[in-house]
Amino acid sequence: MQDEATIDEDYYDLLARLGVPYFHWGGMRATDRLASLCRIDAGKRVLVVGCGTGYSACHIAEKYRCRVVGIDISEGMVERARERAEAQNISDRVAFHVADAHDLPFDDDGFDAVITEFVTIFLEKPRALREYVRVLRPGGQMGVNELYKSEDVPRDAEELISEAEAGFEDVVGLPIVLPTLRRWEGWFRDAGLENIRQEKVDYTYGVREYAKAVGGWAEMLKLILRSIHHMIFDKRMKKIFGQVGKMKDIFMKNKKTRQYVGAMLLVGQRPE
Repeated sequence: MQDEATIDEDYYDLLARLGVPYFHWGGMRATDRLASLCRIDAGKRVLVVGCGTGYSACHIAEKYRCRVVGIDISEGMVERARERAEAQNISDRVAFHVADAHDLPFDDDGFDAVITEFVTIFLEKPRALREYVRVLRPGGQMGVNELYKSEDVPRDAEELISEAEAGFEDVVGLPIVLPTLRRWEGWFRDAGLENIRQEKVDYTYGVREYAKAVGGWAEMLKLILRSIHHMIFDKRMKKIFGQVGKMKDIFMKNKKTRQYVGAMLLVGQRPE
């Protein structure tokens, strides 16, 4: 299985059209905790890699009164992110660009913090992490919210996890192999980061939070109906949504696997 992402933009453009605000573990509670660990506050310049439709980026810019740049490989996602920033009247403090995380279009030492949420796991990790560190100023913080698996996983659980990984790549086009926490920390060290800290994300977000994110209960209902429509009339999307749901069940609900799989916040600092 290749390690570098081969993103099916049609799938992500569909998510943008559906109005999906975010899909990382822990919801905005995890985003705020990641911002805290990365010491984001007023006056900081922050890069959000894999910004999607811009919900987290706009939230950070608005709540922490900082300047935010978001990049995503999907043009549809970036378009929706720009619309979101304009609707929230914060276009003067947040900007979005179509770009590849492996080759960031920014000068060295330009950001106080770089964050990603459920993005780096799909990428060529050493290459992407080196890019994140390159654009960080000395002393800057880099943080991710990503999936991991335990060091020792029983054979039957490992088989189910591997099945979910392979199925996800087959229908979505994104390679996903859950690294161990030790492996994540090793990649951080190899990228030149120090003062590495990690926290497990042992909380989820509820329907109320997601409804707020999409614009209220009426918009939530519209999102559900649009999703149902695509599952009924688009066989490919029905297969994709089904496999994504299966992966979530194996990672989060299955009694054999859930204790060996999880999400974590991992943060490191570029040396001064």
